[in-house]
Amino acid sequence: MAEAAGNTPPEASEGTERKRRFAWVTLSLSAFLMSLTATLINVFYSVQGSEIAVQVPRQVLLYRDGTGENSVLSVAIRLELINTAKDYGDVLLGATLAPRPDGPQFLQEGLAQPVFVADAEAEAGNCELGASCTPLPGLLVIQRSDSIMDMPAGSARALTPYFWLVQHSCEGPARACETYSDFDRVVSELAKAPLAMRLRVKFQNDGEREIVCQGPKIDADYLKEIGWTQVTCTEGKVTGDGLF
Repeated sequence: MAEAAGNTPPEASEGTERKRRFAWVTLSLSAFLMSLTATLINVFYSVQGSEIAVQVPRQVLLYRDGTGENSVLSVAIRLELINTAKDYGDVLLGATLAPRPDGPQFLQEGLAQPVFVADAEAEAGNCELGASCTPLPGLLVIQRSDSIMDMPAGSARALTPYFWLVQHSCEGPARACETYSDFDRVVSELAKAPLAMRLRVKFQNDGEREIVCQGPKIDADYLKEIGWTQVTCTEGKVTGDGLF
């Protein structure tokens, strides 16, 4: 009769309490997981940083820098870079160039700006302060050694690092570096085989990339006579990933 009057048995009361506790624990666990997920996402994006996409180069510019016995072979490669991150910028810390697959590598000297002009000698006389200008037939190469190679967030930039293929910039065995003694000798050595250059770039936040440019043989006679030439990258690839 007591049950019929509305009294709840102890077993039913305990079952209800267990259900309430289970629901509370479930809600608490769901809230914790949601909070943890949001925190991890925020942490991921806070440390992800920049995301630099590097395009395969189209051409390599080789040119004579200097005069007479002091002239050296310079190599300039145009890099097209895109920072796909909307909130994080980056800086290109530097680059090295290996002109042959099995040879030494050379340190970047700065950034170059090739300009095609009719009278390069006249234009070189107006070279801007802090830069050096190399006049060649139909071409003026403006070189800057202290340029900041920054990549703002969400930006696209074209940078042209240049390298002097000379001993003081050479990293490798002494005997291999001795080959790069003067302009004529270097041109003759590189012309023995098809173009196969390897460029390595390092970003402050987004790791390193290796860029390979392969193409036809260099016309050594033309390069020595005219002082510059462009070689097309018939094959190329970019390898290496960012830090995340």
